[in-house]
Amino acid sequence: MQRGVTFLISEALKDILHTELSIGRVDLGYFNRIILDDVRIKDQKKKDLLKAARLSAKIELTSLLHGKISISNVQLYGFDIHLYQRTQKEKPNFQFLIDIFAKKDSLPSNPNLRINSVLVRRGKLSWHRYDKSPTPGRFNPDHIVLDKISATLSLKSYTADSLNLNVKKFSFEEHSGLQLKQLSFKITANRKKAQLDHFTIELPHSRLALHPVTMSYRHIKEGNGKLPPYKRRKRKRAVSGFHVSRQHRAGNILFRRLHPLLPQISSKPCT
Repeated sequence: MQRGVTFLISEALKDILHTELSIGRVDLGYFNRIILDDVRIKDQKKKDLLKAARLSAKIELTSLLHGKISISNVQLYGFDIHLYQRTQKEKPNFQFLIDIFAKKDSLPSNPNLRINSVLVRRGKLSWHRYDKSPTPGRFNPDHIVLDKISATLSLKSYTADSLNLNVKKFSFEEHSGLQLKQLSFKITANRKKAQLDHFTIELPHSRLALHPVTMSYRHIKEGNGKLPPYKRRKRKRAVSGFHVSRQHRAGNILFRRLHPLLPQISSKPCT
């Protein structure tokens, strides 16, 4: 029974993603929870794109009856994501996934999504431009390796014209030596304004916090005037009445902790 379910889900995902994919085990748990263990997804050159020890989600089925997608819990543990681009002219190895989900009618025109809790633990992500030279000991946007990725967040609401996202904690270590101990913030947005609250960023010996940041805009227009979904990213947007207000709270920034990003700066702290 379990092997049959694993095979059916693997084949269904292969048909959607058009690439090689394997799942070691599928467990249909109690209370509408689905657990996928040992997930592997290849890119179109048959190289590893994603490996994950466990991916699980718990879906509230009653919400589907009202046209909503409500997921109470998502967990992604022990993952390793490999992103790369060989040359400027060649597409990155994940472009085929973007193309799949950017197709017409691949996403609902009026999304109504809620994810109460997302837990990410023991993650690793790498990005490499193989035609660019590495810079050991210095942050390089063409060669990024993030390790020990950990995140806790909540997507309270995502619809065609609103967003409510709470990032409670996000941390990682970058191979250049940069370490992000914690990034946290809350963002809410609608057709008229967006607000960033509780923004805090912490490095090993530095901390910066902001008072609420508000961005107001009187009008966003694209075709029929609706807030544009990301899959229409190529269409031009017109934004009028743009205004940003912000304040910062005092923090202590020790510049030597930013040396991987800005090697030319001194090590003196700034408050």
